[in-house]
Order: sequence, then C-alpha cells, then structure tokens
Amino acid sequence: MPTNRVAMALDNPVKELVRLIELDYSRSSAFIDGLVQREAAIRGLTITVWTALLGIALDRQNWAMGGLSVLSTAAFAFLDAHYSTLFMQAQEHVIKLEEVSGLYYRSLALDEEYAKEDFDSAVHTSRFGLYRDLRPVNVKALGNTIRQRRVFRSLYPPLVFISLACVLQLLLS
Repeated sequence: MPTNRVAMALDNPVKELVRLIELDYSRSSAFIDGLVQREAAIRGLTITVWTALLGIALDRQNWAMGGLSVLSTAAFAFLDAHYSTLFMQAQEHVIKLEEVSGLYYRSLALDEEYAKEDFDSAVHTSRFGLYRDLRPVNVKALGNTIRQRRVFRSLYPPLVFISLACVLQLLLS
C-alpha cells in the first residue's frame, strides 16, 4: 500500500513535479550561497596572506618572501577559479529551473493548451538534482571562468604585479 505522499503524487503528478522543482531550486540556491561565502572568504584570505607576506618581505629585505606572496596569490586565484566555475554551473542549473517554473505559472495564468504543453514538455525533459549537472572542473573550464569573471582581472593581477615589483626592487637593492 503506498504512503500518503506517494498516493498524493500519483493522484496529482503535476503538483508533485512542481514540488520537485521548488525543492531542487531551494537546494541549489543553498549550494550557491555556500559557494559565494567560500569565494568571499578566499578573497579575504588572499588579501590577508598577501599583505602579511609582502610586509615581511619588505621589512626583512627578503625577496624569497616576496616570491612566496606571488605563489600564494596564484594558489588562491586557482582555488577561487575552482569555486567560481562551480558557481557558474550551479547558476545555469537554477536558471533552467526558473524557466520551467515560469512556464508552469504561465500555464496557470493563460489556461491555454499550448502553455500547458510547453510546461509539460519542459518539466519532463528537465534534469532534477544539481549534482547531476555539475561537470568536472578542468583547465578549460577554469580558463573560461577567469575570462568571464571580472574579479580575476581586477584583484589577482595587481597583487601579482605589486609582488613582482617588490621582489625586483629587493633583488636590485
């Protein structure tokens, strides 16, 4: 004998599909929120570590510490790019869910057969579950992310440039 939820889903499959869309959207949004928090923490840590290493390098006239600031900045940029790539993939998934959800509300508002068919087609071809849509992060994906996100042009290059300038100044003095 089916449980109440299963019986309800069998009685009204459209409502159950809408519930799945809403659940998937909620979980995906929580995943995105976590990624945004990690990215913010990484960027804050990047600045902190960069400042400390460069400060030590200049204070002690140690070019190797300046070089370490370049390497640490590159490592944080890589980590940031990884999470940014996951963010962009999750965002694509959420946008698809919003499109299906929009078709559902359109079908309710218009109460026309074509609107219901559009929703029915979209919901039955949708892939539920964010983790099924996530692709492995590879060098090509990281490169695309770095080109698309401004933070990789505005934060990391100046830090590396300043570090390299300080290392060069320390080596020449």
